[in-house]
Amino acid sequence: MTNNIIIIILLAIAAIILGVIAYLHRKGIGFTKLVFGSLVVGIAFGLVLQLLYGNDSAITTSTINWLSIVGSGYVALLQTLITPLIAVSLIGAFTRLSDVANLRKIGVTVLATLLITTAIAALLGVLSVFAFHLQGAHFVAGT
Repeated sequence: MTNNIIIIILLAIAAIILGVIAYLHRKGIGFTKLVFGSLVVGIAFGLVLQLLYGNDSAITTSTINWLSIVGSGYVALLQTLITPLIAVSLIGAFTRLSDVANLRKIGVTVLATLLITTAIAALLGVLSVFAFHLQGAHFVAGT
């Protein structure tokens, strides 16, 4: 088969996966389950793609370029929505707060949660770069 046909087949498989996720969402599956399930399926799809065609293959590169349209759009949507949602939820929580003494406890908890989740995200990002030999690995490792 030619590379273009293989790429189209892989994109069709990815579209089917997205369709199944949308179907599960309509069936009322919880958001957390959908996100983590999608994460597992996405990692499995990426691993299969890497194992079948390799890291530097034209098939892998083209498929990732096409799939990144959906991924980049999703990330941009999250970036657009997260800041206002967090601001509104924090303002709402502080306005409902009746005891000012709890403000310090809430502030420490929010800051600790932010620092811990940021550290976990950074660690996973660095490990992903090294595990999948992504572009940033050359700059990070100094090679």
